[in-house]
Amino acid sequence: MPLNKSALSAETISKIYENSSELITATDVQTLLLDIIDSSLNAIDNPEIDTYVTGGTYSNGTAIFENNYGNTFNVTGFYTGGTDIYTTGLTFNNTTYDLKATRNDGVVLTTNLGVLATDMTITGGTYNANTGVATFTNNTGGTFNVSGFLTGHTDTYVTGMTFNNNVLTLYQTQGNASVSQLINNLSGLTVNGVLSATTYQGLPLDITITGGTYSNGITTFTNNTGGTFTLRGLFTGSTDVYVTGGTYSNGSTTFTNNTGGTFTISGYFTGNTDVHTTGFTYNNNLFSIKDNTGGTLNVLVNTMSGLTVNGSLLSNSISATTYQNLPLDAALKQSEVKFSRKTAGWHQLEIAKSKFD
Repeated sequence: MPLNKSALSAETISKIYENSSELITATDVQTLLLDIIDSSLNAIDNPEIDTYVTGGTYSNGTAIFENNYGNTFNVTGFYTGGTDIYTTGLTFNNTTYDLKATRNDGVVLTTNLGVLATDMTITGGTYNANTGVATFTNNTGGTFNVSGFLTGHTDTYVTGMTFNNNVLTLYQTQGNASVSQLINNLSGLTVNGVLSATTYQGLPLDITITGGTYSNGITTFTNNTGGTFTLRGLFTGSTDVYVTGGTYSNGSTTFTNNTGGTFTISGYFTGNTDVHTTGFTYNNNLFSIKDNTGGTLNVLVNTMSGLTVNGSLLSNSISATTYQNLPLDAALKQSEVKFSRKTAGWHQLEIAKSKFD
């Protein structure tokens, strides 16, 4: 079967071998092999090359790109003809609370910040249980929302409890079953009040100190259980420090101790002299008392109560309802006198009217 060399390909060769019912000669096979070799050599001499951009130029919104074959293509639509707009100044009026921003194109943008003149506080709010959104209102009239609250559920909480025969039972809302727990052992129980039980086990006896020893600033105590504990830090190795003398000068006292050290106590009152009585005189019921500063204090004494006289009493007239220890030889004139004897040598003289010379 003669073959058309130009029609040979891998697919064609496959179909020839699969579908041919004619005998294939050696010449056909030779021709086929020569065609395969010729096609392979042609592919090596002319390999396929990738296409990529090697450069380009841009002008007025259009970019012209050039590839490795020398071909070009254009990309258009770039922004042209505009100028950047930016802020050139900013002012704030603290009376009107206007904030003004000036741009380079002359446009002035104004925003009033009066809402910031006073503190902003929340004045109230509402909650939607279906959506889980809380809407709050502030003192400017503005509102804001807080969402994400759990919805569709009802709180379950304990409504009561009982404890009987070591069984603790908790009762709940929403028709939930009660929860019971048997409590046989407690650890670290603290009782505020009275603990009542029929049987106590393992309770310790009162722990008391039965003795102790001291050595070099450490005391070791023993209790009635046989246990011990130690008290450290007792003062050791020194001699009592005591005051041996001192001196005083101008409101400060300096004390000396038995180690030779000194300490001072100051702040005593200074600068004044004691005022004391240097003498007094008595004349016509007037006491005059003199002090060491030269001052004189006068006191007029006209009336005395409970006067006791050690010596002689001289007077032009004495008026009293009762006289005691008067001598029997007292000279009385123009008087009516009655005597009555008292015990222990006392005399009572009742006088209606008396004069003494």
